[in-house]
Amino acid sequence: MKKLEFIDSVVTKYKIVKGFTEDLAAVQNEKGLWGYIDKNGNEVIPCKYINAKDFSEDLAAVQNEKGLWGYIDKNGNEVIPCKYINARNFTEELAAVQNKKGLFGYIDKFGKEVIPFMCIYADDFYNDIAIVRILNSTKEYHINKSGNLSEGHYKLSPFCNGYALVIDDNRTYTIDKKYNDVCEIKGFKYISCTTHSEIIILKNEKDLWGYYTWDLKEISPCQFEYARGFFNERAVVKKNGKVGYITPDGQVKLFDNYVGMKDFNEDLAAVRNKNGLWGYIDKNGNEVIPCTYLNVDSFSEGLSLVFTLDHVLMYIDKNNKCVLTIPNIYSSQLKVDKFSIKIEAESMLQLIDKKRNVIENVRKYLVDQANEVADDLLDSVSNQKKCIKNNFGNMN
Repeated sequence: MKKLEFIDSVVTKYKIVKGFTEDLAAVQNEKGLWGYIDKNGNEVIPCKYINAKDFSEDLAAVQNEKGLWGYIDKNGNEVIPCKYINARNFTEELAAVQNKKGLFGYIDKFGKEVIPFMCIYADDFYNDIAIVRILNSTKEYHINKSGNLSEGHYKLSPFCNGYALVIDDNRTYTIDKKYNDVCEIKGFKYISCTTHSEIIILKNEKDLWGYYTWDLKEISPCQFEYARGFFNERAVVKKNGKVGYITPDGQVKLFDNYVGMKDFNEDLAAVRNKNGLWGYIDKNGNEVIPCTYLNVDSFSEGLSLVFTLDHVLMYIDKNNKCVLTIPNIYSSQLKVDKFSIKIEAESMLQLIDKKRNVIENVRKYLVDQANEVADDLLDSVSNQKKCIKNNFGNMN
């Protein structure tokens, strides 16, 4: 059995590497500063920011050394000054920003204030509508790009496929774009919906999830212990302990050979086998990239970040070809208090002490140490949160 161990540490270049968006990926160097690389691995925007978000609509939000946020273009030019205490990505030509008084408003790509700073919470625009909470109110509102507010409700969802979800007191129902009631939702404990999905997910009194249209036509009855929203016309589910996916017409495919699965993106989904190794399947359930990686990201712009058995962090294409290797600061060692982490390719993740004795209760130890361990391992494998926990029973 081939065994791999994290041994002597080699400090190289990047601590955190994100996926590519709009041909650039945010990276954090060993000094904790952020910049961007291109798909050739060139650092095209120097690592000089305290924090940096992905590019969206040709601009990226960055945080300067004073802790203030602004926006840069792909040449690294600061096109909107760093003067906000928080800044969201641009969507539909507008971005929510927070001023020094703690209030949110919306600006355009020239930095012009389009919607006044009157919100204590402001979400991204989707289909010309955003969800906000305003000062001196506990309710949520729809706001349009002219700054007009809808009637307030306890909870609101975005409009999708012409419908939105509303929760008021003890009543839950859907509305159309004219804010007319469509149907009331009764007999369910919990409701979930994703921004871009035409389908809602409902949990019944037995804690099982099902899929329904916005006008409550059943797609799949409540039968899943776990249910995700739809991405690429597939939603990840778990039934009777088996992971798989459901299609928009209710067809379910479950797998015997996988124990973990991530959302589909660009027609591929990451899956984890019983040995704890990751690969990818297509929308028909075929394993198109073998499960040979310690951890993986989702595909974005044709590339995905993976962490190999040889502790190499690299981007692969959909043919499983390495297109770019990323030097990373955790390429050879991760320390957890007095213990080191050992990976057995054909077995499971184990802990060993300095005398090389195996720590038997791995699950309990890792759960107890999860906050510290997950952050460290996460940084070395594309900022995928709770990586350690996920290797021991979670879906992703």
